[in-house]
Amino acid sequence: MEQSAQLIIEIRRIISDTLLVDTGSAEDDLLANGTLDSVSLIQLLLQLEERFEIKIALNELELDDVRSIASIARLVAGCKGSQQTAAAAAGAGRRFPCESPEALDYEHTRDQWLSERDGVQEESLATP
Repeated sequence: MEQSAQLIIEIRRIISDTLLVDTGSAEDDLLANGTLDSVSLIQLLLQLEERFEIKIALNELELDDVRSIASIARLVAGCKGSQQTAAAAAGAGRRFPCESPEALDYEHTRDQWLSERDGVQEESLATP
């Protein structure tokens, strides 16, 4: 099986397991059809980082990078450094929003996100 097809299958499985939703075509717009919202997107990104041992630079991430399973597969392939797959899928000169593997600290990232999320929830509950 081709690497990109395998990646799409694996990403589809991650979305299904993480978000408990079924996905349609690899080209379906996950944002427009409501599969991904702000919270589920962060959950998905954390799962992708852990599973594929990549680090996605959120400050450089574009909505088109996560719009469909196919675009997420291109993002992961680009972050994994698979030059042939990334170049063929995205075209020459495309820079993926990735950080170096040395920057990986999954527990810190997850704990930091959960702490920030909990802090926002506590603030919203405390505000009359």
